[in-house]
Amino acid sequence: MLRRLAALAILVSTLASLAGQQGCTTKVHPMAPPPTVTHVTPDSIQVIFDDNCAVTGCHTQPDPHAGMDLSRGASYAALVGVPSLACTGLLRVKPFSPDSSCLIKRITGAVLPQMPKLAAPLPDTTIARIRNWIQDGAPATTVDHSP
Repeated sequence: MLRRLAALAILVSTLASLAGQQGCTTKVHPMAPPPTVTHVTPDSIQVIFDDNCAVTGCHTQPDPHAGMDLSRGASYAALVGVPSLACTGLLRVKPFSPDSSCLIKRITGAVLPQMPKLAAPLPDTTIARIRNWIQDGAPATTVDHSP
């Protein structure tokens, strides 16, 4: 799994490099503060699904809506790299690409109905945690870097 993510990271880096050679640039205001990135773990994302998606009965067994079971142990396989039914041509979660992930479009209301459907919209801080998890490659497990 880690080799697959590393290979994907190399591919993304190569494509970004090629785009840069074709004149693509990103303009940043010189006085803008650096972006704040909060790294999250898969377990911290699962808590969001537990509290907002599975608890309502919408995305859990025995009959998860759109076949998307977001309960513990099933959510990763139902989301990451899976074609979306609601966002034609997109994946539910596209690692390293939150803006190309249907999950982000649904929880922000860019694609309706906004999720969670039977509750208040997720707070911006919660959406940012999900966005950061996807930006980090939507890892399935936490890697222990301790000696």
